[in-house]
Amino acid sequence: AKADTGSGWTAAKKKLEDIVGASPSLDNRAALARARTIIAFEFGDGLADAKAAVDQLAGKGGYDAQIAAAYLALAQNEAAGAKHAADAVLGGHKDDPAALYVEGEAQLLNGDSKGAQQQLKAAFDKDPRPLYGVALARAYAASSKWEDAIGTLDRVLAGSPEHPAAIIARGMVLAAAGRIAPGAAAGTDIHTQLMKVIAEGRKPLAEQAHGVSPAQMAFAYLSLAQVDFARGDIAAARNDVSAAAQIGVEDQRFAEEAVDTLYLIGDLAAARNIAETAMATWPTSRRVHIAIAEILLAQGKASDALDILGKSDVTSLPIGQAVRADAKLATGDTDGARVDYEAALKKLPNLERALVGRAWLDIAEGNLDDAKKRVEPHYSEKGSSAALTTVYAAILRRSGELDKAKTLLEKVVAGPPSGDLVRAQLELARLDRDMGDLRGARSAYADA
Repeated sequence: AKADTGSGWTAAKKKLEDIVGASPSLDNRAALARARTIIAFEFGDGLADAKAAVDQLAGKGGYDAQIAAAYLALAQNEAAGAKHAADAVLGGHKDDPAALYVEGEAQLLNGDSKGAQQQLKAAFDKDPRPLYGVALARAYAASSKWEDAIGTLDRVLAGSPEHPAAIIARGMVLAAAGRIAPGAAAGTDIHTQLMKVIAEGRKPLAEQAHGVSPAQMAFAYLSLAQVDFARGDIAAARNDVSAAAQIGVEDQRFAEEAVDTLYLIGDLAAARNIAETAMATWPTSRRVHIAIAEILLAQGKASDALDILGKSDVTSLPIGQAVRADAKLATGDTDGARVDYEAALKKLPNLERALVGRAWLDIAEGNLDDAKKRVEPHYSEKGSSAALTTVYAAILRRSGELDKAKTLLEKVVAGPPSGDLVRAQLELARLDRDMGDLRGARSAYADA
């Protein structure tokens, strides 16, 4: 199981089944339950068997049983239950990597990415297992700490080349961080790696080198969709999402990622349909609540977005506060937006959505120095998101750095269509106008 792959954990489970068959002691059954719940959470396989194994232990079985209960709650997306179970594990095993890991995963499920980073880093430092590193990278990404996320995944892949979970996560992180652009080598490389994961997943398990579960294959397609969109291949991205759906994974985490992916590639109608279905199935999903608000906001329905956000506790999360701030700003509530942006940034100083929104407020108020201090440290020459690049270019334009701003904006407008691209086209039009290039300005306005 040390390889943290589907094949490795399946083999470990089979050996534990043989052991339980020979000696069905409580400790042996607890060890098997732990393996089954890990497979259910990490690979999306055998949830019913995992639940039955935990239920049969009836709370007995020592540390393995405690760990199994935490993994089961995580696999079932039970945020409160996972935190309660993980706290119980950590309470008696504060230095154990597995205890630190389930605590970090529980915090991440509950929206506390900052706390999750602390626990998951401690787990990964003590035991550099691939899945611990992948989880840590996801926690960094949730806070827009892109360098840390990418560096962690690079470390995982250096020790475990071609690890499916790490490749899937890397595709999503690179796309979100803005490191992939049409024609860029980074996009081609990760595209090739994801295709290898998918090709392996199509083979019988016995013929697979790593063991790619159906759930992993579905997530690999979603990662590929995000990568293909960033590369500018919109048709391929839509086909990737369709291929992911055809695998037939009935899982909350998959539904949430599918909605976010459809929103990203601009298929708002499909994103909303799936989000509403997911909300009916998993009404406590805060990620779906936020996604519906984002979709409504993109459709120009800011008041409806605010209404959705007010029906759950999502605005206790930094990302929820940032989305609500965007909606308030769209309705003209500048003061309310400022309060929400600053509350989100107080919790997560790197959260990109809040940084970008707060910087646009600074620009509107003429506070260019504040805007530049806020954004410039987060911009990377290696590549940044369209939203961050556009607001940074807007600051540079108003500060008189026209050539630099133009270079940045031209990179954005060469990318795939999105709301951020439209904003970049408007900024480029204004910049061309300021530079006296009226023909270029007219063309950019027309593109927008």
